[in-house]
Amino acid sequence: LVLPPVTRVQFEALDCMQVMNKHYVRIDTNIDCSSPEFIRFVFVDVLLVAIYLSVPLLWYWLLKRKLSRIYPQKGADSKEVLRYREIDPGVRPIKFLFDAYKPKYWYFEGIEMLRRIFFVGVLPLMSTKSSRKAALGLFLSLFSSVFYREVEPFRRPSANTLMQFAHHAIMLTFGMALAINTELTNNVSYIVIGVFLLIINASII
Repeated sequence: LVLPPVTRVQFEALDCMQVMNKHYVRIDTNIDCSSPEFIRFVFVDVLLVAIYLSVPLLWYWLLKRKLSRIYPQKGADSKEVLRYREIDPGVRPIKFLFDAYKPKYWYFEGIEMLRRIFFVGVLPLMSTKSSRKAALGLFLSLFSSVFYREVEPFRRPSANTLMQFAHHAIMLTFGMALAINTELTNNVSYIVIGVFLLIINASII
């Protein structure tokens, strides 16, 4: 829950825009992007971004070390491995990283985290035009929905269904944003659209 929004703040702090031949931080135009203080800050911020983005790699390394106790190898009884790993104290500290997924998708939590970081932290900064961001978000959420539908990484069918519903809610949100920016919803009240999207997204919780 914390990693994607923190990463977004880190990226926003590096987003500069041009104003009368000078560059300022978009979220705070009092900060000159060419100042020595900001250049020093960029170095620290990039280092922190690299640390945060390395978290999924750390998860992969931790899981890889315990792979034989998480994912049944050739000749092993799958049910027996699953039964044992539920009580195995050796994997209990990292159980939250793989327990929700099917054994063959033991690494999927890292992929899911990178997906969240991209949608929350990277996508909003990919363009200054709202219509472009909405169109890109719509396309990528559609691709993500198809990918998750085909893979079905979660052990519980209800979790896979919920993920699909969440993807459709994201697609609908980006679709509405694109429709608003292209003036396709001029005859519809923004309040009605807002309430509709609020209900759809809140229902996922």
